[in-house]
Amino acid sequence: MPKVLRLFVTFPCTSEALEAQRIVLDHGITCKLSPVPRSLSAGCGLALEADPQWEAAIQKTLLEGGVEVEEIHQISL
Repeated sequence: MPKVLRLFVTFPCTSEALEAQRIVLDHGITCKLSPVPRSLSAGCGLALEADPQWEAAIQKTLLEGGVEVEEIHQISL
């Protein structure tokens, strides 16, 4: 099965991850909350997962929404 490139945004706490998902979905960007892949480390263990094409829009949306982001990664799964 071919690997697929995915975007993972990690957060320092669960409340930031939940708020990020709400804000991003409200802006019409398809995403979901997922466990942080083992190759990454994150404070709360949850990551926002999306298609990498949305990276710039997600960054902008979260910045404008005041959500604290820990890191952003693109990983092949």
